[in-house]
Amino acid sequence: MPKPEISLKHPHDSFFKKLFDNEENIRDFLKAYLPKDLKKEMDFKTIKISDTEKENKKHKKYYLDLSVDCQLRDTDTKIYIIFEHKSYHDKLTLIQTLNYCLTIWESEIENRKEYLTPIIPYIFYHGKSKSKLKSNFRDYFKPNEILDGYLMDFKFVIFDTTQIKNHDIIESIDNLYLSASILLMKNIFKDIKELKPILKSIVTLDDDRVIRLFEYIVVMKDIDKEKFQEILIEIKGENKMPSLAQRWLEEGRAEGIQYGMQQGIQKGIQKGIQKGIFETAIVMIQDFQIAIDDVTQKLNIRKDELLEYIKNKKNEK
Repeated sequence: MPKPEISLKHPHDSFFKKLFDNEENIRDFLKAYLPKDLKKEMDFKTIKISDTEKENKKHKKYYLDLSVDCQLRDTDTKIYIIFEHKSYHDKLTLIQTLNYCLTIWESEIENRKEYLTPIIPYIFYHGKSKSKLKSNFRDYFKPNEILDGYLMDFKFVIFDTTQIKNHDIIESIDNLYLSASILLMKNIFKDIKELKPILKSIVTLDDDRVIRLFEYIVVMKDIDKEKFQEILIEIKGENKMPSLAQRWLEEGRAEGIQYGMQQGIQKGIQKGIQKGIFETAIVMIQDFQIAIDDVTQKLNIRKDELLEYIKNKKNEK
C-alpha cells in the first residue's frame, strides 16, 4: 500500500517540507514575508532550493528543514536563507541554527573559499501560542556592559503565525495553495469546525493538493468517517465526491486508507497493522461503494480473509 505524503510521526514537518519543496511557493512566501530591507535587494528570479544535508568536520550530519540560495539584486553576491520549522516553543532553536551555519562555513573554509557566504536564518513558527524566542542571539547571555562588544550576535527572521491574522495571509499571498496551506498550519490546533471556512477557499485547487491538505488534517485530528465525509462533500460538492474518492483510491490515499491508518495504526499498532488495513477496506466498501474485488486488489489483501474479518466483527456486536 502506498505511503501517505504526510508522516504520521512528524506531520507538521512533513507538511512544511512538502509545501516548500517547490521554488514557486518559496518565492511567493519570501516576497510576502521577508523584511522590507532584504526584500528590495533580493533577486527572486535566482532562488534555488539547495541541499539540506550538511556534515561537519566530526562527520556529524545536520539536516536543515529548508535551504535556499539566492543572489542580491544587480550583484554577484550569493546568500543562503536557511529555514528552521517549529510547531512548538524550543529555546534551543537559535543554537540549532548556529550549528547549521557553522557546518556550512566549515565546509566553505575546507574548500578554500575566500569569503564565507552570508546566511540569513529564518524561523517558521506555527505553535499553539506566541513564540517565546529571543529577539536575537545575544539575548541568550545575561546583560553585561563590560562584555557587550565581545558577545556573539546575529539577527534572524521569524514568521510567527500566531501574530498574523487570517485575512492578512490571504491578502499578502496571491498563491492560493500556499495561502491555504499556511492558514491550515496556523489554525491546525483548533476544532475541526473552525477549519471549514479555510478549506472552502481551496475548492478550485486540483485534487492532488486538496488530498494533501486533507491528509494533514486527518493525521492531526481524530475525525470519524461520517464527519470527514460531511466535510468533503461540503468542500468539493456532492457531484465531485465520487471522482475525488476514486482518485484517493488510485493514489492509495482514500479517506478509508487515512481513517484506517489513523484508527488502525495509531490506536491499534499493538493489535496489528492488518486490522487497520481491514478497517480501511470496510470504509472503502461501505462508504464509497467500491467493489470488494477492487478493494482487495488495491490493498493487496485476500478476499476470503477480509470476509472472515467482517463476519467475526458482526458476531462481536
